[in-house]
Amino acid sequence: MRRPLGCLTFSALVAAVVVVLAILGAAFATGNGIFSPGPLSGVTRGEPIGGVTSHADLAGRCDACHAPVGSSERMGDRCLTCHAQIRQEVASKGPHARLLATTANCRDCHTDHRGVTASLTLANPTVFPHEQTGYSLGAHQLRGNGGGFACADCHTVSLSTFAAPTCASCHQAKDAAFTSAHQATFGTVCLNCHDGVETLGKAFRHTTYALTGAHAGAQCDSCHHGQTTVAALKATTTACVSCHAAKDVHQGRLGTSCADCHTTTAWTDATINHDLTALPLVG
Repeated sequence: MRRPLGCLTFSALVAAVVVVLAILGAAFATGNGIFSPGPLSGVTRGEPIGGVTSHADLAGRCDACHAPVGSSERMGDRCLTCHAQIRQEVASKGPHARLLATTANCRDCHTDHRGVTASLTLANPTVFPHEQTGYSLGAHQLRGNGGGFACADCHTVSLSTFAAPTCASCHQAKDAAFTSAHQATFGTVCLNCHDGVETLGKAFRHTTYALTGAHAGAQCDSCHHGQTTVAALKATTTACVSCHAAKDVHQGRLGTSCADCHTTTAWTDATINHDLTALPLVG
């Protein structure tokens, strides 16, 4: 007579039933806590959402965040059900939309079960895609003292906010004279023009209007004083008269096309075209 497999014996089946009942009992008694990889974060930010002040309030309610096995719903869908403000940001092309946030990648930056005091945001500046916010950290790899930047160096209140004076407070310590003069010319909202990779800084090339001759040494504020946005900088007129009208010895009698006679080599080496005067040299 053939003996049944060991796993199919009566005692084995009874043991299996007992184990299953024990797991179900423990899950019920602990609110599914036996499946938790760690305590939920107790960090609170802002007003309660649906009566919940922190994720720790959801301990034992796994289904509040985790979709059922086999469901087409993602955990990110449940994130945005509670965090309606973030859902609106994604829909309206706000900050989270610039981070390419979707219901599939919430966990790339936000995770839990790392302890009651752990932050819900993983914002390591060495791997965080900061350029997707519209500001790259390419020019901010190292502080003036050689150490690396931490998120809190710039985001002093919270990771989702940034105060405009933060730039000046750091750059004043680095070069007070330049920073003060720069702000007097271009304003105090640095992010209006700066993108973190010095597009309008050291790497800028004045290709839209070549600075040749005497113009090569001109200071930025000679033409751009008071222009505090990229749009205003781009709209700067290139007409000679806009800068040189005060020095026009012709007092406007020869029109405003200064380049017909003058070059950028020097303002005083003009080649006179008498055809533009009241006395053309003919005959």
